[in-house]
Amino acid sequence: MACCCLWISCGKDKPESPKVYPKVNIDAALRLGLNDVSIAASYENAGAEPVIKKGFCWSTAQNPGINDHKIEIAPSALFSDTIYDVGQNATIYFRAYVQTADSIYYSENVTIITGGVDNSLLNTLNDGSRRHIRQVIETTDNHFLQLIIVVGAGISWTQVVKLDKAGNVLWKKDYYAGTNKHPDEIMEVADGYLFVATGFVNPVKSLSITKIDFDGVKAWEKTFAQKTNQELIRTKVLPGNQVMLTMISYDAFLSIGRSNCSIDEFVIDLAGNGVSEKTLLADSQITRQGDTWLGLNTPDGGFSMTSHYTDPASSIFDQLAIQKFNAANQLEWEKLYSKAKVYGPASSSLTPAGAYDMLAVFEQSGKLNSWVMEIDKSNGNKNWEFIYDTNKYGLPVSTVGNKLYLDASGNVYVFGTVTDPSDTGANLFVLKLTSNGKQLWNYVFKIPKGESAGPEAILKQGNEIYLFGAIFDSQVVGSNSLFMTKIIDN
Repeated sequence: MACCCLWISCGKDKPESPKVYPKVNIDAALRLGLNDVSIAASYENAGAEPVIKKGFCWSTAQNPGINDHKIEIAPSALFSDTIYDVGQNATIYFRAYVQTADSIYYSENVTIITGGVDNSLLNTLNDGSRRHIRQVIETTDNHFLQLIIVVGAGISWTQVVKLDKAGNVLWKKDYYAGTNKHPDEIMEVADGYLFVATGFVNPVKSLSITKIDFDGVKAWEKTFAQKTNQELIRTKVLPGNQVMLTMISYDAFLSIGRSNCSIDEFVIDLAGNGVSEKTLLADSQITRQGDTWLGLNTPDGGFSMTSHYTDPASSIFDQLAIQKFNAANQLEWEKLYSKAKVYGPASSSLTPAGAYDMLAVFEQSGKLNSWVMEIDKSNGNKNWEFIYDTNKYGLPVSTVGNKLYLDASGNVYVFGTVTDPSDTGANLFVLKLTSNGKQLWNYVFKIPKGESAGPEAILKQGNEIYLFGAIFDSQVVGSNSLFMTKIIDN
C-alpha cells in the first residue's frame, strides 16, 4: 500500500492597498458685486487615476452636479475662476468637482446669497404729463414722499406724490399749476411738510416756501423778495418748530457776475411767520459762480456750498468749487477742483464723520466719466477720489452719475446711466464704494420698459436700495412715466 502526501506551503497573503479617491475642497468663495462669485478650490489624493476635467457647478438646489450650471477649467490651470451672473436674489449652492476616467468627485456645498434688481416691485406711473423727480424722502410713517417738477407747454410747476413701500400712490397733489414754480427741496416737520420752490419770470428768480399738511392740503405760502433774485443754498429744521433758509440774493446776473450779491438767512416758524433774518455780503467768487448750488448743513451749525465755478479769465473754464461757512455765515475756506471739462455738481452728502462727499461728471477724450470725491471738512483738501472710468471697468462708452447716497457706515452709492449707442434700452448703474473710496461692486441693469431711463433718486433701508427715476419713449408724446424699483444688497 502506497501512501502519497501532498504538501502545500502557503505564505501569508499580502493585503491589497486600499483605493485612493480624490478629495475635493472649496477653499474660498466670495460674492463680487450683487451676483458674481469669485471661487477657488483644490484637490488631493488623486491616486493612480489622472484628472481629466475639473470645474465648478452651481444651482438653486443643494448638491449641484455637472448637469446643472457649470464652468470647466483645464486640468493644468489654476483651480479658480470668477463666475458672472449666477442668478439674482437667490441662494446659490456651489460645488467643485474633478473628473477621472472612472468617476466624478465633488466637494461639499458652499452657499452664496446673491442680490439684484427686484422687478416684482417695479412700478411705473404716468398721469399724462412730463415729469422729473427732484427729491425723495422717507417719512416718519414709513412711506416715500416725491417732490416732482411737472413740465408743461413753456411752464413748469410743483407736484408732490406720497407712495407706500410697494410703490402704490397714496395721494398726489399739484401746486401752482401755470405759475412756473420749480420745486427745489422738501422736508418733514412736526405737523406736515414744507417745500421750497423757485419761481421763474425770465430773467427773475424768486423763492417761496409752502406748508402742506400730511394729506397734501396747502396751509400757507411765504415768498422772499428782498432783492430781484434768490437762489436756494440750504434749508434746516431748527429746534422749537422753526426752519432756516439760506439763499443767495442779487439784483442781476451780468457778464461779470451777480450784482449786489449777498447771502441771506431767514428763520420762520411753522405758521410762516418771520423769526429772524441775517445778511452777509458775498465774496467775489460766489458772485461769479454758475447757478448750480448744492448746500449741506454741517455739524458745527454752518454749511458747505458746492457749485459749478465759471471764470472766463481762467485757463480752466469749468471747475467745481466748495466753500465752507461757519454758523455766522462767514467764509472759512474755499477750494477749486479741476478736470478736463467738468459738469455739475450732480449730488453731495455728508459722511458720518462730517466730511463732504461730492459727485460730478467730467468729459475726457469724448467720453463722460463719473467722479466721486471726499473733501476734508477742516481745509477742503481731497481725502480721496474715485473715477468711474468706462475703460477700467469694461463698461460701454460713458457713465453719468446722477445721485449719491451714503449709508450709516459711510458706504457710498452712486446711481447713474450707462450710455452706449450700439445698445438700446434703459441702461442704469449702481456703484457701491467703501467709506475710503474703494469699489465694492458695480451693477449695470435695464428697466424693462421704455427706450431710456433717467436716474433721479436713491435711498437705502437695510439691504434694500430703492431707486427712482423717469422712463422715456419716443412713441409717447408729451408725457413720460416715473419708476420705482429696488436692488437687494444681501
